[in-house]
Amino acid sequence: MFFVTAIGLVLRRQAVTLLFDYGLDDQAISLTADTLSFLLLGLAGHSMVFIFARAFYSGHDTRTPVLTALLDMTVAISVGLATVGGMGLSGIALGLSAGGWFEATALGLLLWRRTPGAGLESVIRPMLLFAVGAVLTALAALAVVRLTDPLIGPEPGKLVLLGQVVAATAVGAVAYAIYTRLLRIPELEQTIA
Repeated sequence: MFFVTAIGLVLRRQAVTLLFDYGLDDQAISLTADTLSFLLLGLAGHSMVFIFARAFYSGHDTRTPVLTALLDMTVAISVGLATVGGMGLSGIALGLSAGGWFEATALGLLLWRRTPGAGLESVIRPMLLFAVGAVLTALAALAVVRLTDPLIGPEPGKLVLLGQVVAATAVGAVAYAIYTRLLRIPELEQTIA
C-alpha cells in the first residue's frame, strides 16, 4: 500500500483530472486532488486494520476490533471536526486517515501484548523498508511528471494525460522492483510467483 500511496500522491491531480474533468473547474479539481492526497495517507493504516482485525477474529475475539473501530471513528470525527473549518473536505479526509492509523496502531499493540510470540516486532522493519521504497518510487514517478509536463503542455488531452500516468507508474514500478531486488526483499517475488 505504500507503493500505491506514493504513486497516488504524485499522480493525484492527473487522476482526478482524468476521472472528473467533465464539469469541474480547476479549483474544484485542485480541492478534490488535495482531498485524495489526505485519503491516500491513510491507505496503509486501513490495510493493516484488515490484517490485525482478522488475527483477533481467528482467536474468537470480535469485541476488540469493534472497540478499536469505535475509537477509530472517534478519532476520525474529532480530527475531522477540528480541521474541516480550515481545510474543508480535506480536513475530513485527514480525520479518516488519522483514525485508520490510530486503529491499526491500537490493534497492533494489543495483538503484540496478547501474543508476545507473534513476532509483531518483525512488522516494523519491513514497514520501514517499504516506506523507503515508496519514497524512491514517488521520486521516480515525480521525475517522469516533471520531465513530461513541459512536453504535454498546460491542458493536455485525456489520452496524453493517461500516457503520462502510465509512464510515471511504470517508471515508479521499475524503481520499486530494483529497490526490492537490491535489498533482497522477498515480497515482490512472492507476489509475482
